[in-house]
Amino acid sequence: KTTLLRCLNLLETPDSGRIKVGDIEIDGTRSMNQQQGLIRQLRQQVGFVFQNFNLFPHRTALENVIEGPVVVKKVAREAAEALG
Repeated sequence: KTTLLRCLNLLETPDSGRIKVGDIEIDGTRSMNQQQGLIRQLRQQVGFVFQNFNLFPHRTALENVIEGPVVVKKVAREAAEALG
């Protein structure tokens, strides 16, 4: 699971194959430089919270997870909580 998530967010570069999320396709045969636009687009749509890292200790798990959509995508906090 960890490798898939890291490849999906291009924290690790796949050696071969493709990962497709909606209309975005990451190709293991292309360099990171060739895929910068896709990386940016994908990271705006898909995110994850590292286990034990980068969490706000004064917030609940849900509050930590919805922070990205609220700050980056300007989703209303109530709407993000409803999706939670």
